[in-house]
Amino acid sequence: MKALFYKGGLLIFCLLFLSGCALLWPERIPREILSSADLLQQIQARNLRIQSIRALARVTINLGEKRFRLEELLIIKKPASLRIEALSIIGQPLLYLTTDGQVFEALIPSENRLYRGEAAMKHLPPFFSFCGGVREFIPLLVGELGWADDERLTAQYNQRDKLYIVEKCTREGSRQIFWINPFYFALVRAIEVDHLQNPQWEFLFANFRKKDGIPFPMDIEFRSFNSDSKMKMHLLKWEINPSLAKETFRLDVPKGVEIIEMK
Repeated sequence: MKALFYKGGLLIFCLLFLSGCALLWPERIPREILSSADLLQQIQARNLRIQSIRALARVTINLGEKRFRLEELLIIKKPASLRIEALSIIGQPLLYLTTDGQVFEALIPSENRLYRGEAAMKHLPPFFSFCGGVREFIPLLVGELGWADDERLTAQYNQRDKLYIVEKCTREGSRQIFWINPFYFALVRAIEVDHLQNPQWEFLFANFRKKDGIPFPMDIEFRSFNSDSKMKMHLLKWEINPSLAKETFRLDVPKGVEIIEMK
C-alpha cells in the first residue's frame, strides 16, 4: 500500500491537474467592473464550456530533495471522473489510475497489483487533504473555481493586480483566495492560508492558449507548503470536450494481477 501512495502520489501530484509558472497578468483594465454576482455568473458560464479534457503532459516533481520527471496522459470528465496513465521519460509504465466517482482503481505494473476501493480522497496521498472530495478535486485539475455558487464566497476587483479576487472562508477559519482574469474569467492563481495566515498550498496557471475558443493554461504549478512538495506541468497536447466512453474510467484487469480491496 505504501507503494500506491508513493507512486500514486507522484502521479496524481503531477496532475495538479491540472496545476505553473508565471501568472497571466492582464495589461489592460476591463471596460466594466462586474458586480460580485455578475462575476460569479461569468465564471460559471466558462465552467459550463469545459465538460471533459484529454491531455498529454510533461511533468517535473520535487518531493523534498528528490526530483522526478514523468510523462502523463490525463483524462477528465466532470463532475468526478478521472484517468491517469503515467510513464517514465523512457516510456516505462509506472501507474494507471481511474475513478468514475464511485470506484477508485490503481494498477501498479511493477508490483503486478491492482488496488480497488470507494472513490474517497483518503485513497489519495496526504498532500491532497485540502480537497473534501473528488468533486472538489476535479475543478482544480482544469483550472476552475468549481464552487462559484457557494454562499461563502466574496468577490472584488483589485486595481493593483488588475484581477478579480474571490475569497472563501472555511469552517476551520482558513481562507481560500482565487485570482481571476477579468477577460477570460479563468483562474490564474489559488492559495489557502490558515487562521494564522500561514500558506498551506498554492496553484499557479499560466501560458494560456485558446482551444476551440476557450483559453486554457499550458503551464501549471502546484506547491504544498506542509510537505515541501512542488510540481510543474507543461501540456504537450490537449483536447477540450473529447467524446469519452464510460469504460474509460474503469481499468481492464490483466490476467494474473493480484487485486487488493481497500476500505
